[in-house]
Amino acid sequence: MANNAAVPGSRALSSIHGKIELILLSFPNLAESPLEVHDRFVGLFRALPRDAKFAIIVQYRNKERSGSAITRFARSVREHFVDLLYDADVHPNYLESLIIDPLVDYKAFHRRMNVRGVYHHRNYLPSEWTQDPFVVLKRSPDSYALLEPLQFTNTNIYKLGDQLIADYVAAQLDFLVKPFALQLEGGNVLIGDRFAMIGSEILYKNWLYFRESLDFAQITQYFQWNLGLETIIWIGADAKNHVKYDGMENSVKLLQKLRHIDMFITLGGKTRDNVNLVFVAQLTPESCIAVDDKTRDNFNRYFDRIAEFLNAYDDNHVRFQVERLPLLFYNVGDRILMSFNNCLVEEYEEGKFAYIPQYKARSEHLSDTFEHVENLAIEQFEKFDFRVQSIPGDFSVRAGFNASVHCMAKVLKRSDFGELGRSPHLVKPDLLWLDELSTYDIGRHAARNVAPFLLAGDISSHFR
Repeated sequence: MANNAAVPGSRALSSIHGKIELILLSFPNLAESPLEVHDRFVGLFRALPRDAKFAIIVQYRNKERSGSAITRFARSVREHFVDLLYDADVHPNYLESLIIDPLVDYKAFHRRMNVRGVYHHRNYLPSEWTQDPFVVLKRSPDSYALLEPLQFTNTNIYKLGDQLIADYVAAQLDFLVKPFALQLEGGNVLIGDRFAMIGSEILYKNWLYFRESLDFAQITQYFQWNLGLETIIWIGADAKNHVKYDGMENSVKLLQKLRHIDMFITLGGKTRDNVNLVFVAQLTPESCIAVDDKTRDNFNRYFDRIAEFLNAYDDNHVRFQVERLPLLFYNVGDRILMSFNNCLVEEYEEGKFAYIPQYKARSEHLSDTFEHVENLAIEQFEKFDFRVQSIPGDFSVRAGFNASVHCMAKVLKRSDFGELGRSPHLVKPDLLWLDELSTYDIGRHAARNVAPFLLAGDISSHFR
């Protein structure tokens, strides 16, 4: 029998295995009031154990147009937020680091924008969605790296500043940065003990971008090598059923219902039979408010197809037991899907834990429905030995962005638990031009001499 034991080396940080030790948050560039952001963050502080630490990015000193009314207002909002965080009730019990005004080299920032080949815009402040800009690699119990795509995929002007979040973390928290030549978004990646689930949108975007040079197998091999995992499971990787492609470069419409898979899939660790437990979203009549049967059935066909695929999956000794988790669908005025899958989970020596978002109804007469669906989600987790903690606050506004807790709270460190190290049968891709691309030619711009691992420190070291 082949030896399938892991070997030393970096691999992607698990989405569930290991106790959560450090979480990254970011004060959003388009904040409501600082008090609302503060309350949402403090809800996370209080839901997680007190030994979980948080690093928070807060930038409020804009060195350009410093006299404008907009800039003065933004600065006062962020200063108020910092004052709230330093309230005695929060600091220093929860805060690992407060990263204030991290961007010290604006010329380097604009060169970084060129490297990524993205649209220039004044808004370089990060959004609150810290999940997407990178994937965390665990190199050893005390050493971590950030797998950062040089091709920034989200061209929303309010997320352009997210492309520097990895630099902030590396400079302040002593992480390394590893460039990744292909497109990648953290919310579309879930990591188990021997496998990675990745949304098919990533596969097809990379194929479209490099279709004259890479096929699906080569793209998969590049992900295997960089994530340190032999089994890559593309969720929805069926071009006939899931992709519309009109022949124009990078023009692809995927039927990935909620954009990223972390909105409708949650890893549940191991069952008592040592099978991988997975929760897949499901709409039920009681979880839908003013949603017609046709719309509900359309969503469920997609979720059911994924559940059936995972239930039947059996490759490289990776098997799944699929259970369903209610998805709250509110369709009164605004169309909002509120996900309990988009939560934080952990499994370690003391058991399994889930930290799920709370959603508040806009109308009093719907409060019982919201609470009932939340209780159904809690019961489903508890049925499989999870201890569940609802995060105080209201995440319904975040759900309007097709996002929730997992999207805004990026786990940077976990304790060792379960299988560690790289898969033993990985083959280094024979794609030397990709290594070259990752150093100087992504986005058809120049970023020369980017080392395979960049030491934390001055972000201008990314450039020559």
